[in-house]
Amino acid sequence: MGQPEAPRIANRAVKPTSAAFAGWAKHDTWLFPAALLAYLIVTGFLIFQIIQQKKGALRATPSDREARLKQEAVNVQKRLDLSTNEVRQIEQKRDRLQKDLDDLKRQKGSLLPLVAQLEAQKKALQAAKLETDLLSAKKAALAAEVAQLEAHKQPLQAAKLETHSLVAKEAALESELAQLAAQKEELGEPAHPPVLEPEVAHAEVQKRPSQPQGLEPAISLGLGNGVKLELVLIPAGKFVMGSPETEKDRRNDETQHEAEISQPFYMGKYEVTVAQFGRFVEATAYQTEAERDGEAAGLDGHKRVKVNGANWRKQVFEQGAEHPVCEVSWNDAKAFCEWLSSRSGKKVGLPTEAQWEYAARAGTTTAYPWGDNPDDGKGWGNAADQTAKQAFNLKSEEVFNWDDGYAFTAPVGKFRPNAFGLYDTMGNVWEWCEDWYGEYAAGRATDPAGPATGTCRVLRGGSWFNSSSTCRSAYRSWVNPDYRNSNSGFRTVVKAP
Repeated sequence: MGQPEAPRIANRAVKPTSAAFAGWAKHDTWLFPAALLAYLIVTGFLIFQIIQQKKGALRATPSDREARLKQEAVNVQKRLDLSTNEVRQIEQKRDRLQKDLDDLKRQKGSLLPLVAQLEAQKKALQAAKLETDLLSAKKAALAAEVAQLEAHKQPLQAAKLETHSLVAKEAALESELAQLAAQKEELGEPAHPPVLEPEVAHAEVQKRPSQPQGLEPAISLGLGNGVKLELVLIPAGKFVMGSPETEKDRRNDETQHEAEISQPFYMGKYEVTVAQFGRFVEATAYQTEAERDGEAAGLDGHKRVKVNGANWRKQVFEQGAEHPVCEVSWNDAKAFCEWLSSRSGKKVGLPTEAQWEYAARAGTTTAYPWGDNPDDGKGWGNAADQTAKQAFNLKSEEVFNWDDGYAFTAPVGKFRPNAFGLYDTMGNVWEWCEDWYGEYAAGRATDPAGPATGTCRVLRGGSWFNSSSTCRSAYRSWVNPDYRNSNSGFRTVVKAP
C-alpha cells in the first residue's frame, strides 16, 4: 500500500488562497452557492431598509415639516429669550455698578471739603500749639519778671517813703520861704522867692514852663522857597513815664518808671506838613516806599486795606499843604531828617519815645493833656469823634463823645497847644519815634533810647481815626519800619546847642 493521504485541511492551509478556493470549489461545490446566496440576501435587506427610510422621508407631508420647523423655531425662541434675560440681567448689573460708581463720586466730592477742612484744622491746631508754646515761654518769663519785681518791691517802697519825706520837706521849705518873704516885705525889700520845681509824682500842668537860660525859646529851619519848619524849646527835666495801674484802658507795656531828660532839645511845634515834606522830595527827587511799591494802607469804608497807588501825594481823602503828611514810613521820615540835617547844619532826628512822652505830657500826669476824663477833650485835638462816627459808621464806644469838625486829617495848629507850646500831640496823625519797640527797662532811666535792636518801631499820639483808649499820653503802638498808613506821620527834634 502506498503512503496515506494528508488531511485536506492541511493542504488548504499551506496552499495559496486561489488554490485553496479552487480546491474548496472542487470538493465542496454546494457551499459556494449557499454563501453567495446569503450575502445577496443580507445586502438586499440592507438596501431595502435604506430605501424604506428614504421613502418615509419622501412621504413626509408639508404639515409635518412645518410642525418640525415650528418646534425648532420655538426652541430657538426659548434660547433667544434665555439670552435676552441674561442680557437684561447683565444690563441691570451694569446699571447697579454705575449707580454705585456715581455714589462713590458724590461721596468723594462731599469728602473733599471735609478733607480740606480737616487740613485747615490741622494747621490751626499746629499754630495753636506753637502759640501755646510761646505763651508758656512768656508765662515763664513773666513769672521770672514777677519774682524780680517782688525782689525790687521793698526798695521801691523805701523810695516811696523817701518821696513822701521830700514832699514834706518841700512844703516846709515853701512855708519857710513864705515867712522869709513876709519878713523881707516888712524890711522893705521886694519879695522874689525862688521857684522850686515840684516833685515828679506831684507835677501839675504848667502853663508857662521855665526855659533854660541862654537858649532861644523857638527856632526856625528854612526848607527853601519860603517854607519853614518851626521848633520850640523843651527844657530838661524828670517825669514818670507810663501809666498807673488804675488808668482806664491801660496796657501791660506801660509800666510806670521815673525817666530823666538830661538835656534840653527843640521839638517840632507842629507835625511835618505836606508842604514841608514836598520841599524835601523836590530837592532830592526822593521816592517814598509807598511810591516805589505802588501801594499803601488806606480805608475801604471803615476797614483798613491796601490801596494801590496810595502815597503821600494821593490819599483816599483831600489834603492841603498845611495838613500833616501821611503815608510815610519810618524809613521815609528818617530820610527827611537826614536831608534837613545836611541842609541846616543841625542834628535833626526823630524824638526818642521818652522825649516824645515827656514833651507831650508837658508836666501832666493824667491820661490826656487835659485830664483823665476823655469827655473833656473837646478843642484839644482831632480824633475819632462824632464826625468820624457818622462818616465810618462806628460804634459809640469807638469814638469820643465830642465833635472836632474833621472826619480825616485837620490842618496843623487848629487845636489847643499843650504847656510846652506843641500842637496835635493827641490825634491828627500817629508820630514816629526813634526807638525800637520793647519792654521798658526796670528802674530809673536817664535819656532812655529803647532796645538796641528790634523788628518794630514805635508810634505815639493816636490819630484822627483813633478813640480814647489809644489817644492816651502813655499808649504805645508799634509796626514795621516800612509801614505806611493814611493816619501816620511824624514830627522832628533838634539837639540844642
